[in-house]
Amino acid sequence: MDDWVDLADEFIRVFDSINLSQKTKRASSKQTNLNGSQYIAVLHRDSKSGILHLHIDANRVDMDGKINDSHKIGERAVMAANIINERRGWVQSEEISIRHKQEISDCCMEILRTINEFSWQKYETELVKRGYKVHLQEKDDGGVYGYSIKRGNSTYKSSVLGIGRNLTPSKIEATWAKLHPQERKSEPAKPVSRQTRPADITPISQPVIKHYDIATDEYHSYHVEIPEVADNIIRQDCSLEEAHPLAKIKEIQYTSLLLFAGYLDAATSMAVSSGGGGSDTGGWGRDKDEDELEWARRCAKMANSMCKRRKGLHR
Repeated sequence: MDDWVDLADEFIRVFDSINLSQKTKRASSKQTNLNGSQYIAVLHRDSKSGILHLHIDANRVDMDGKINDSHKIGERAVMAANIINERRGWVQSEEISIRHKQEISDCCMEILRTINEFSWQKYETELVKRGYKVHLQEKDDGGVYGYSIKRGNSTYKSSVLGIGRNLTPSKIEATWAKLHPQERKSEPAKPVSRQTRPADITPISQPVIKHYDIATDEYHSYHVEIPEVADNIIRQDCSLEEAHPLAKIKEIQYTSLLLFAGYLDAATSMAVSSGGGGSDTGGWGRDKDEDELEWARRCAKMANSMCKRRKGLHR
């Protein structure tokens, strides 16, 4: 436990030392004074991965009555973490991202080598078998114009995988063909039986699903899938009425979407970066019998609370 206490103290010192004033053009971004402010550090396990990590909640007003500038707080935190990683000989977050991209790229190429013909269904199925989640962006005619692969809490677009964008939808079939020079690209299309008339088929209405890739900082992105009707509730119920003066409605909506998808830690980070004062999330979660619409309403309400301005701040 002493090691975690030392780590929290070191992070606070490094965080305070980072000067972002030239980048933000704000004098208040020169440094923060969390070390001279009231703060609490909490050690807990991530709700999805189970990995131990620290949460630090600090008062935006230091003991001298000065405001700690929260502008670009996520970027400042990443810079502080990277400095500490370098000091301690730990792997940098950027290096981890590069490793993950290479791991996924190697997996994609191996799948392309093993399947005897390319289809998006086969490709997606094989990736899912290997523990990844895949989000295909489909055209109205059924083709795919984009896709992303999720590993843990991080999502990687196809454009950052492989070599020379060779795993993107526009090039992936050509990549498969190069790995199978003796294989035919596809079987001839089978004629459609005239006995089946379009008029005899009753289309089944499927709910419209909205997709979001939400970044909480430079290295963490979260994929959210939500029915359009639930998404509309979030858009309607999220409000700037009690939010921090510099908060944007999109940040509150993103906080709500992350809550909806079960990313409580990411939602907390998004709320803090918007300048919110946080809220008690103990015991937070979806009720067993709660439908998606009611869950969306509760997520919007909680996001409004999490992004609420701290006492003493006014528009």
